[in-house]
Amino acid sequence: MEDAFREWNRVLKDDGHIIITDYHPDALLKGGNRTFRHNGKLIAVKNYIHPIVNILDIVNKLNLKVDDFIERKIDDSVKHYYEKQQAIGVYERFKGTSIIYGAHLTRKNAAK
Repeated sequence: MEDAFREWNRVLKDDGHIIITDYHPDALLKGGNRTFRHNGKLIAVKNYIHPIVNILDIVNKLNLKVDDFIERKIDDSVKHYYEKQQAIGVYERFKGTSIIYGAHLTRKNAAK
C-alpha cells in the first residue's frame, strides 16, 4: 500500500488531488466481503485490511494534505437497500459498522 501512495505522490503535480474510496477495514474485520455475480458465478474480490490509522500515517509521511475524510456506517438510512435485496440479516449483522470511507488528498506544493 505504501508503494502505491509513494507512486501516486511521485506522479502527482504540486497541488494535485487524489480521491480514494474503499471498503472500510472495520467491515472487513467483521467478516465483510465484496462479491458480485457474473454469468451465474459468484465472484469475490480479494481484500487486504489496511487500518485507517496506517493509511493516514502514510499520507502524513508523504506530506500529503487530507482535505476531507468521510466514513459511512450502516444505519437506518440504508436499511431499505438491504430489505430490497432480502438481506436484512446482513443489515442486522453490520448495523453501526463503518462500511466505506472516502479521502480527498492534495499533494502539497513543494515550493511552499
